[in-house]
Amino acid sequence: MEYTIINFILYLVVLLPYLKKKKSIDVYVILLSAYTLTALICSFYYISGQKDYTELSLIGFVYLFVCIIILLFPFRNFSVQVDKIKVNENNTIIKSLVYIYAVTGLISIYYTLPETLDLFRSGEWNILRQTLYDDEESVVLYHSQFERIAKNLHSYLNPFGVVMCFYFLSRWKSHKFLTILMFVSWLLNAFLGATLVASRGLIVTLLLQFVMLFFLFKDSISRGIKKALSVIMIILSVPVAFYMTVVSVSRFGEDDAGSSVFAYLGHSMLNFNQNIISSMHDYAGGKYFFNYFISLFGGNPSINLQSLGYKGGTGFYTIVGDFYFDFGPIGTLTIFVLFSILLCVLMKRKPIRLSNLILIMYFAFYYMRGVFVLGMGTALGMFMCLVVYLIVRTTESTSIKR
Repeated sequence: MEYTIINFILYLVVLLPYLKKKKSIDVYVILLSAYTLTALICSFYYISGQKDYTELSLIGFVYLFVCIIILLFPFRNFSVQVDKIKVNENNTIIKSLVYIYAVTGLISIYYTLPETLDLFRSGEWNILRQTLYDDEESVVLYHSQFERIAKNLHSYLNPFGVVMCFYFLSRWKSHKFLTILMFVSWLLNAFLGATLVASRGLIVTLLLQFVMLFFLFKDSISRGIKKALSVIMIILSVPVAFYMTVVSVSRFGEDDAGSSVFAYLGHSMLNFNQNIISSMHDYAGGKYFFNYFISLFGGNPSINLQSLGYKGGTGFYTIVGDFYFDFGPIGTLTIFVLFSILLCVLMKRKPIRLSNLILIMYFAFYYMRGVFVLGMGTALGMFMCLVVYLIVRTTESTSIKR
């Protein structure tokens, strides 16, 4: 028990002094708070005895903590002077990306909304989720190539799109319609996408992403818009809470719905400690992270994590676990240091360019998802974000030459 408490204290002793000094909420506070809260719930979950964790080690928690702090370090004191972000709104490429993001989001909503309504009517969230666990490939996410292209394009453009949502919001008077269109395309599409896999974690992640961007742009958003956003968030909390409740009850029953949320939030760090760092004796060498590209180039992307020593099931194991599967303790630590160096370089360039902000927020969202788990093949999303970054960067370079 003392190990789980020490684990929570480690995060707390970093978070509290920073909060005391900063006296405000920023991206770093939100990210670190998410991991701190997870560490606290993990401690409670361990104490509850709902599941036995008999092979926990202090070094496992310390390693996890060090990795996470290295990842989050660049976000300390990170802020953006939105008024100094240079965006050539009349640039053909920027305008095209904005409208592609908005339109593909609406197309995705058009296809997904009927399925979501059917799920709410049937209430068969448990069957959907079990099917996903048993045979992921049998879950139909696309019904045509057109729908598939639209959803993939929207997903790849998401780091660009969400930044532009708040950029337009900071210029509300001249972009009212486009701002509403972009937010609907982002938020409603993300919510409906989560329902297709009966996910609660994706909803939590979406809300935290919204909060991060709000606090990053808050100084450039008018008081009236802030009040309107508060009212909208309160109104939207009703259907979100309803969704979370019905999914929990459907998947676990009325008696166990509450404890399922507790277990859901409270096992990722415990799972990493006992079932990964304490038991793995071999590593996948990139098959987990580069899964898509290995398959694309004709390699064998299949992985048997149990044969590598992983003893857990389909639960969460944090962002550190995702990379640990592939690269082990030294390789994972090295990659995280490289990520942090990259972000520090991007953040030092003032004023922050739109292209740099896209990459920065991609990693912020990536780390937020990593509180629980990232999943297999995330190299593809990172690669596509880099492509979007280079496209936007080209428009900035062209503007400077002119």
